[in-house]
Amino acid sequence: MQITMNKDLEKEYPDSGWKGLTMTQTISLVIAAITTIGVGIFLFLHTDLRPNTCVYISLPIGAAIIAIGCYRYQGEMSLLRLIQNIIWTQETGRIIHTCGEWDIKHTRIYTMDNREGRKK
Repeated sequence: MQITMNKDLEKEYPDSGWKGLTMTQTISLVIAAITTIGVGIFLFLHTDLRPNTCVYISLPIGAAIIAIGCYRYQGEMSLLRLIQNIIWTQETGRIIHTCGEWDIKHTRIYTMDNREGRKK
């Protein structure tokens, strides 16, 4: 009998905060909802805009907050961490490293299948 299992259980089944979302995703969803509702009410009370226009203006703000909290670059890096790494890479410029060339004639490759060293 062969039972198949996922190799990375933590990736397939993350700890859930609410309805299958991680805690970070749940917090960003709550912050986005509060911000969207607050901006919509503020625009409706302090401008002469209709309610549907206020909603259309406030929804992209909530979508941006959800994107910041939920997006993962290559499955691991959050959007804020990705932006920090991009900025660091641009500020760093060039990383200088010198190393000699690899001479295959004077280098022995060690592997588990190296049969030269075995005695028969």
